[in-house]
Formats: sequence, C-alpha cells, structure tokens
Amino acid sequence: MDGTGLLFKPFLNVCPKNLDYSIIPLMSGTNQRVIDQAKVIEKAIGDFEVILVAESYSSILAYELAQRNHIRISKIIFVAGFLGQPSIFSKFSSVFPLSLINVTPNSVLGFSLFGRHSTNALVALFRQSIDSSDRAALKKRLSNIANLKEASLPLKMPCVYIQPSQDQLVSSKCIKVFERLCEHLDIELVEGTHFVMQTNPQAVADIVLQNAGV
Repeated sequence: MDGTGLLFKPFLNVCPKNLDYSIIPLMSGTNQRVIDQAKVIEKAIGDFEVILVAESYSSILAYELAQRNHIRISKIIFVAGFLGQPSIFSKFSSVFPLSLINVTPNSVLGFSLFGRHSTNALVALFRQSIDSSDRAALKKRLSNIANLKEASLPLKMPCVYIQPSQDQLVSSKCIKVFERLCEHLDIELVEGTHFVMQTNPQAVADIVLQNAGV
C-alpha cells in the first residue's frame, strides 16, 4: 500500500536475474481513485501479455484491471489480498495516525509486521518505504479500504491466492470472496505474516515462478 515498490526487494532478491518483470508504483497525491490508477497501469503495460502479482491493497487494482479488460492478463496472483473489507477493524483504517509508525520502537514494529521473521533489515526497509511514500496518498488509500464494497463480478482468467498462515491484517474469511468470484482458483497456504513476500520470499517466488512457467 506504500506504493513505492521498495518492499518487493526481498522477493526480487530470490528471483532469477533474467526474470522479465516490471514494478509499477502507485500514483501520488490525493487522487487515489481505483479507476484512475488502473488507467496508469494499463498505459505502463501496453500490449504485453502479463501475469499480475497483486499484493494486499493492489488486489483491488488487479480486480479493476480484469473487469476493464483493456490489457492482456493471462493470470492474476493475489498475495494476502482482499476484494472486500479485509477485517472488522478496516472501516476505521482511515483514522489510523501514520505518525504513530515514527515513534514505534523497531522491536515492536518488527514483531507486529513480520512476527518471528523480523530482522533489522526488514524493519529498515519498511521504514524506508514509508518515508518514501506520499502521506496524503497513503491516507487516501486507507480511506479507500475503509469504504471498500465487496466485489461482485466474476474473474474469468485463472487466479492464484497466496494466503499467509499468520495474516494479522486480512481475515481468513476474505478468501471466500475469491472462491465465489474466481472461476479458476488455486489457493496456496504459505508460512508467514501478512508481509509474506518479505517474511517468506522464497516460498512466494516458487509459486509465482511455477505459475509463470519459469
């Protein structure tokens, strides 16, 4: 949700160096309408056929792209994603004080985000991503989550859902929406927290590469 792409570093570090990929940062500013962000992504992708890897907040962007059908998507891999309210607390996410992150000790922040997988490097990477992000945009994305309505239109392309075993931010019940909407869905349970691409990057990479035929 930080929109910078910096947090993909642990995942990319375990991927083949010749992997053909593109990280598309999210828009800055207060215009965080999903449809406008989708248009930016469509322009960046162009005519290429792609596999979308959508982590957390970006799941709703991948869903929008699939419904618009302006780009060639062969498969969507959702990582700790949601297409409705991610938890009973998410309706209050827009009032979360982002400044609280700055005063939270590294040990507390690390355990909260990464659990037993926490390292000083991961905490530093998280702080870097937050410091590099647009705070106004972050607040607006939190507002988008607070007001998110459950998706209702089907997803016709093959989909994979990577579900972390200790997701503190997205309820396990969210998978039911994907099961209902996805005509072809594979579910992969992976050890790790909500930040599973950071806490267990190799397991996630194995799934992504297998689905990409790499």
